[in-house]
Amino acid sequence: MNSSRNFCTQVNGILRKNLIEQKRDTCKTIWLFFFPMFLLLAMSLVQTFISHELNQGYSHILLHPKKWPALLYIPAMPDRAVETKSSRFVGLAPESCMNTGSCPVTLLLTGDNKSFGLSLAQKMFPSTVSLNSSQVLYSLANMVLGSETGVQRELRCVRGLYLWMNSSSEVNDELFKGYHQGNLEGKINEFVAARSINLVSNAYIRSLKGESTKLLLGSLKGMTNRNSNPCREISSAFGTLIFDWAIMQLFNVVVTSLVREKQLKKRMIMKMQQLSDNAYWVSSYAYFLMLSVIYVVCLAVFGAVVGIGFFTLNDIKIQVLFYFVSINLQISLGFLMAHFVANVKVATGIWTTIMELYPGFSLYRGLYEFAQYALVGRRIGTQGIQWKDLSNTENGIRTVLVFTLVEWLIILFVAYYIDKQASPKNNVKKKILSILKRIFPNPLPLPRNTVKKRILLLMLNICKNSSPKTQESSTVSIEMKNHDVSKEREKVDKWLLERGSTYVVVCDHLKIELLGKPEKIVVRGLSLAISKGECFGVLGPNAAGKTSIISMMTGITTPTSGKAFIEGLEIESNTKEIYTRMGYCPQKNLLWETLTGREHLLFYGRLRNLKGSYLTVAMKNSLERVKLIYSGAGDKMIHKYSEVEKRRLSIAISLLGDPKVVYMDEPTVGLDPISRTNLWSGVLKHAKQDRTVILTTNSAEEADFLCDRIAILVNRSLQCIGKPQELKAKYKESFIFSITAPLHYGKEVEELVRQLSPSACKIFQISETQKFELPKKEVKIAAVIQAMLSAKSKFAIQAWALTRPSLQDILTKVASNNIADDIFL
Repeated sequence: MNSSRNFCTQVNGILRKNLIEQKRDTCKTIWLFFFPMFLLLAMSLVQTFISHELNQGYSHILLHPKKWPALLYIPAMPDRAVETKSSRFVGLAPESCMNTGSCPVTLLLTGDNKSFGLSLAQKMFPSTVSLNSSQVLYSLANMVLGSETGVQRELRCVRGLYLWMNSSSEVNDELFKGYHQGNLEGKINEFVAARSINLVSNAYIRSLKGESTKLLLGSLKGMTNRNSNPCREISSAFGTLIFDWAIMQLFNVVVTSLVREKQLKKRMIMKMQQLSDNAYWVSSYAYFLMLSVIYVVCLAVFGAVVGIGFFTLNDIKIQVLFYFVSINLQISLGFLMAHFVANVKVATGIWTTIMELYPGFSLYRGLYEFAQYALVGRRIGTQGIQWKDLSNTENGIRTVLVFTLVEWLIILFVAYYIDKQASPKNNVKKKILSILKRIFPNPLPLPRNTVKKRILLLMLNICKNSSPKTQESSTVSIEMKNHDVSKEREKVDKWLLERGSTYVVVCDHLKIELLGKPEKIVVRGLSLAISKGECFGVLGPNAAGKTSIISMMTGITTPTSGKAFIEGLEIESNTKEIYTRMGYCPQKNLLWETLTGREHLLFYGRLRNLKGSYLTVAMKNSLERVKLIYSGAGDKMIHKYSEVEKRRLSIAISLLGDPKVVYMDEPTVGLDPISRTNLWSGVLKHAKQDRTVILTTNSAEEADFLCDRIAILVNRSLQCIGKPQELKAKYKESFIFSITAPLHYGKEVEELVRQLSPSACKIFQISETQKFELPKKEVKIAAVIQAMLSAKSKFAIQAWALTRPSLQDILTKVASNNIADDIFL
């Protein structure tokens, strides 16, 4: 029951967030909805103009209509009504009679009384024929109750066929289908219709008054009419591709939205805030479906309002069914394609452009059928496609619906399966590696000693002519000599045996390797044991592997080897449960630009299943904790935030719901010194209370100010670990001498330092500033002061200092001593 409530709360949160974001993205919303409507309006205006011009040019009144002979018109043999694909009325002659010339002339009969109607049909023509050779036409006209005419024709006898229809609408339908523009095949299929009313009238009179009673028909004349160009339905004739493109716009919206959340790792952040995959799928799919339905409904309604026959002539129920299945297929295909697209530029670039310009076969075929039926309906004055037309296998609409429905379900299942398999928990890459190792159990060794590496080795005087084996053993020996790192490993090994509650976060030999030639080690053999309530800092230069460690400890990245635990639970196998106890502040601000700070906290609170008053209180407390409650900062949209406010909000999100363990990946990155100091004292100091905090930084000052223990990471391996005071005590036997002088006095500076301390070692240089480590036993402070006063009279010295080693100096020294470790990766 609780899981279903959590699911509904998370779906509600994501739907709210998506709708707010869509509402505030005004430009894209206007473009998405109004540009296709503008095309429809333009098409309607063009159609109205063309129709008006055609009527002006082609319509005319027949002032002197021509007389037609009062004879019964018999269709020629190739045009007589037979059974075809578009006319399957029972009783028609088979189409094969055309080959033998034996097709009968068909008359269609209908009425309320079938028996009486058939009896009248027998009296429409006389049973005996007597021709006067001198007045043949008069005799023929008299047979069909017409007056004499002057038309000269060849005389032949034909066989007649009576067919009974259930209603007059069926008669009209068959007559229209016989017109060459009344069917999709473009065939002529004529019945006898002219003069039939006169024949029926005379048959009825004779049945009442006797055979001698006749009602003669003098002649037929053309009625006053308006002739026009039959092809006036511009939208149906040319709009198929435009409608297809308009609907395919939604495909780009789906793919871009999904890829952006994946690329910016927003989905991973939401997942770390306890969002389940099923809730994400259901909410995202429901949002895209809602957006697509509103879009298509607006498009269809607007098209019907402006009078486009594409929407008005075809049956609305068939259109609803077709559009519903088509947009579901489009959304499913968007989910599938988003998995294979790496970034938004690709999603909005060539691939979606191709997908939009190259119409989907099922969508285009369905729209084509709608267009053709609307075009025919406009020409002959009937409706477009109806439900009964689904049984006609020639139009293909039923096949399109079936294939679209099946394709939708298959693609939806495949996209969901691939998405589940691609999650870090399933570790697809690891499975592939295991398969490759089985296929290639003994791969050939890769050459690793390049010329560049050998030169660097000689410059650092580390080793000469070393082999890969000796390099690896050298690295191991450096690590093993570090007593505090070895002691940390012993703590981890002991915890693994006892599994006590002493440590909240434990890392056991975590390692990440990337495939390549040679393989690149991102993190090597990391072992940590972090106590409850401890603020633990990972200090190191850029590209040292700090973010990779956080990624492994939060479950974002699966380690190549080793395990990580939070409160005794292994991360890889207990991800969902661990995410309920964990908060995460990423290195980059993963925020939505059109949402406010308050809306961010409400959204992430719902993901953590906070509801009602609890959610409101948690949101207000979070804003107050990071000082965003004042001056309306919580109600501003993110694009109006400063960088400091964005970092404050990211920290507030990581602390929402009172997690037991919080990871902060360089929380003050990109901030100026004053803002960084304010954030340390105003926010991060309070964030440490009653929880375990793991913080990464490249600022030794930040680590010294905030952290209870610090691990220095250089070249993707742990070099030393301990409290800030302990690390400083390791280097208490030396001074740090700093001097700033013009570069062309380089030799003078080196001679001066050698005079102060023969064993001095340069550890740092940027432009004109140099730092040297001086053994304390070789240095006398008075002698240094005297030497500097004397040196100032010989060359320009801008500044100098003699200090005890700071944490930053220790980081610099450790990094410089371990540069060579990168050679062995």
